[in-house]
Amino acid sequence: MNKVYVKYDCNKCDFTTIDKTKFNRHLQSKRHMVGKSPCNYECTCCGLKTKNKTVYINHLGCPKHKRIYAKTRLKELYQVIIADDI
Repeated sequence: MNKVYVKYDCNKCDFTTIDKTKFNRHLQSKRHMVGKSPCNYECTCCGLKTKNKTVYINHLGCPKHKRIYAKTRLKELYQVIIADDI
């Protein structure tokens, strides 16, 4: 016998669950009352936007970010050196 799962979606704040108790608890939460929260963390170097601090911190340590940051920083330093020579 296959179990049938009902998916509970909150359109106000993008919350999804298959557990009715969790969904009812969500409806009483601050997150639901406030609605969608803006992106709190943004990497100006790579353009990553996230609400999650852990995702942001992990992104800062990834090789792609480090490579882009290094190139950006070198360009900035090069421009400062050229400006000083003028």
